Amino acid sequence: EKMLIQARSALQTVPSTVDDAIEENAFYCSTLSDLHIHRGQYEAAYQEAQEAQRLFQQVGSCRGMGRANFLLGMTSYRLGRVEQAREHLLEAVEMARQAGEPRLRLTAIDTLADVLCHFGEYESAQRYFEEALETSRSLGDLYYSALILNNLGTVHFTQQRFAQAGDCYQESLELCQQVGDRVGEAIALSNLSEIASLEGEHGRAWQLCEQTLAIGRELDDTWTILAAFCGLAEAAFAQGDYARSQECAIQGLHLASGSQTLQMQARLAVSLGGTLWKLGNAETARQLLCAASQDQACADDVRQRAQALLVEMGGANLVDVPPLGTLVIGFWEAERPQLCPMRVRQRCKNCA
Repeated sequence: EKMLIQARSALQTVPSTVDDAIEENAFYCSTLSDLHIHRGQYEAAYQEAQEAQRLFQQVGSCRGMGRANFLLGMTSYRLGRVEQAREHLLEAVEMARQAGEPRLRLTAIDTLADVLCHFGEYESAQRYFEEALETSRSLGDLYYSALILNNLGTVHFTQQRFAQAGDCYQESLELCQQVGDRVGEAIALSNLSEIASLEGEHGRAWQLCEQTLAIGRELDDTWTILAAFCGLAEAAFAQGDYARSQECAIQGLHLASGSQTLQMQARLAVSLGGTLWKLGNAETARQLLCAASQDQACADDVRQRAQALLVEMGGANLVDVPPLGTLVIGFWEAERPQLCPMRVRQRCKNCA
């Protein structure tokens, strides 16, 4: 990162009329954006992608603008700005088409389909995923085929075609292991854990999530670690181990609060709400669940789970509740002295 920043600073001393220097500076911005995404620093990633977009537009690079819009779409989605993400990704798809860049179009279509799932537009998402899968296979790209199979499996899962979902996840896992894609392997394991949960095999679901967590920590990949904690919290809840479910949800929320991952934060908050209810803290539980069920930035399945838990709790839903993120921070600040030293196994910069 330091080398990229130094190189960009050096380029900024070159007169702005030199197109090559401007385009190279834009390349550094997009690379830094990628780096920030990997670290879970999505606001910083978005800012770098915005600068890359401005510079690529200045030199008229269609391919570069497509790449920048893809990064803007990806970071917007991770930040919960889903409508904005859709706009950027549609632009990225079109720019990639104009530039004759099948791989860039492939990544943009795949991510756009993922965003469409958020809006519940599963038929459109499935068509995009299938187009992306066909493209990746024609390019002989096993890595990306594995990624798309995971996403296509999720569409089948959401539409309750569980056997087809499991087949996609299993094929994805095998391809990831073949090409050595550890992140993809972790995602496939996490998704297979959801199939195991549905089949009532909660112990197996827990084991699959533990494997996911181990890979995430090995790679220091925030998104993978959070996905593992989500699955672990849900598996423990399903087994009636509410104390362990709470522990996993809190560890995940602690990490999510520092990485700006709204979707994961919402999923973990719903798990926490459920466990707090079971452990006797119905007031905080109801606040968390009501906030999640009413937050339109949350994915459909997260809101539905929150609503189902509220129905199970009984009583009236709260109307005037603070935003979900505010509630999570408030809970963490209140409970941190008791929970953090025991629960977080890595050095905790928030509690130092």
